[in-house]
Amino acid sequence: MRLLSAYLRKREEIFERGPGLETLPVPQLADEIEYAERALGVPLPDDLRALYAVADGDDGLRLFDRHIWLDLPQVVSLHHADHWWAADNTWKYHTLDSVRSDGMPRPTVRFSADRRGWIVFAESTGGDFLAVDMDPAEGGRPGQVIRVGMHHDVGPVYVADSVTELLRLHLAALERGDYRCDVAAEDGQLWIETGLPRRHGDTAHRDTADGGSDGVDAAAEAPVHHAYVTCDAELAPLAGHPTLAAVTVQQAETVEALSLAPLRNCPQLYGLDLSRAKVRDIEVLAGIPALRYLSMREEQWHELTEYAGRRSGLAAAVLADASSLETLAAWAASLDGDGDDIRYYTGRLPDHA
Repeated sequence: MRLLSAYLRKREEIFERGPGLETLPVPQLADEIEYAERALGVPLPDDLRALYAVADGDDGLRLFDRHIWLDLPQVVSLHHADHWWAADNTWKYHTLDSVRSDGMPRPTVRFSADRRGWIVFAESTGGDFLAVDMDPAEGGRPGQVIRVGMHHDVGPVYVADSVTELLRLHLAALERGDYRCDVAAEDGQLWIETGLPRRHGDTAHRDTADGGSDGVDAAAEAPVHHAYVTCDAELAPLAGHPTLAAVTVQQAETVEALSLAPLRNCPQLYGLDLSRAKVRDIEVLAGIPALRYLSMREEQWHELTEYAGRRSGLAAAVLADASSLETLAAWAASLDGDGDDIRYYTGRLPDHA
């Protein structure tokens, strides 16, 4: 509450306004806050509850990282509304990036499209939201702030340990002059450079085994989630690995083809990228029940189809060497899916994209 007052005073100083001109809506009463929490079905963190006892939102001032702080009835309404930004039934939520995020040692945020324990309390009006996370992952804490929405479609982004910490970051940035604004603008928006992450994975660490056979041998001694297999490494050390979720193989053309048999009994194996690998027993793929993401070359897909027919159960399939749109369309038609959600990428994105 003291941070909020100091933050508002600093904003008034920047915009050369008198004290109290950035007035906030009247606060919610204690029983109204309790009623809202019962309606949410999830308790608010202590600091956000305390702020609602000071003001019921910010009435469009965009106090939180250019997000409008919602009043409490809006919070409840949005919590029970259709979360259109969290349509998690498309291939975009089943990429290896997703697996790597979920596989971080002691992850902070659960990798999900949406969770009931995420309470949105601020919105950008551009399709992005700030939420307090009351259902954190092993390395997180209840009440941490995350960013979700249409521009974070590969998962939630950790922002700060708490609403209190978010206010502290904002105030510190203003005090050191890390902001820009248009003083003459009616809306009085501040672009505060707090150093917060802007996209999924900005501050993430990866738990991987990378390199040759030594890298894979290390996987047998630690809870690896994404193994990178390069050079002439074999997959035998990964056999039956209980936590392994993804494997990316990158081999030189001169090495011998490897066997996928050791992966057959990995219970959590979710994703495989074999597009730069030589494989001698592609039929093993048909017997990996948890597999949801598969990236291969055209010849590998043909080989798998000849052995197992249409591959069912995948959420995301990648053709790594499509020579034309016609080739891509024919391959997509050969999969066990409706073919309505296809993306084709070629060339390189510019640096500013």
